[in-house]
Amino acid sequence: MKRRLSLLLLGALTVILIAALAGCGSASEEPAETAPADGLSTYTSSDGWSVQYDADSIEVEEGGGAVTFLYLGDPDHSTMATISYEAEKMPQEVLYDLTTDWGSEEEIERTEGIFPGTDDKWGYWRVLNQPEGSEEPCRTAIAGEYNGGTLLLQNTTYLTGNEEIDMDAAGALETIVDSITYENFEPQTMYAYVPGTYSAQQDGATYSVTLNEDHTGVLSLQDDIDILWGETELMAADGDFTYEYTIEGENLYLNYDGQWLEFAK
Repeated sequence: MKRRLSLLLLGALTVILIAALAGCGSASEEPAETAPADGLSTYTSSDGWSVQYDADSIEVEEGGGAVTFLYLGDPDHSTMATISYEAEKMPQEVLYDLTTDWGSEEEIERTEGIFPGTDDKWGYWRVLNQPEGSEEPCRTAIAGEYNGGTLLLQNTTYLTGNEEIDMDAAGALETIVDSITYENFEPQTMYAYVPGTYSAQQDGATYSVTLNEDHTGVLSLQDDIDILWGETELMAADGDFTYEYTIEGENLYLNYDGQWLEFAK
């Protein structure tokens, strides 16, 4: 099984996904909005996150436990970004519930990586692209463990074929996602058992896999290679390779080119 651990560089993947970014977001009872010096407005949620947006292009709507940032430049479609907080639910459960209505599972792209607005928290992506000419929207959902629950960002993006409108919509939504910040993003706990150094000896040599809490690490076989780690895969920091792995108790098992290697903590 090969699932790509993308978002090695958050900015690069955000550019790729932004044409379809929308999110469900938990709303504060009263919209908290200010106007910073750069002309953008700021929305601050009682759940501890804030974003900036262009009030000339975006209308903020609250309801159903979500904050929706609706793009105004295409009145024929609901292109939007939303952000929501799901209490006491983990990301995989939230994404499963959400994407069951998206259609065929085989058409949904699954990736993992650093969660937007952070450099050390983990998130999960689900992307459903639509073929050119389709009247259905492109959809993106990003979920990460957040303060005892899950923070969910979703998108619903209609590609109109009008380059000016589509580029303007992408830019308006990109501003929202790129600007997200957090008052207090607590340490994630769902993979607290993973970090550590796992070692193995063979032919007098010692090999190791070091996994850090921030999802970085080092794979030391013939050489020391910087890696990222996710739920089931280790990926070279330069994107050169991906290896499947699993942890059972104090042991890490690495699928190294078809051969399972055992490392002990």
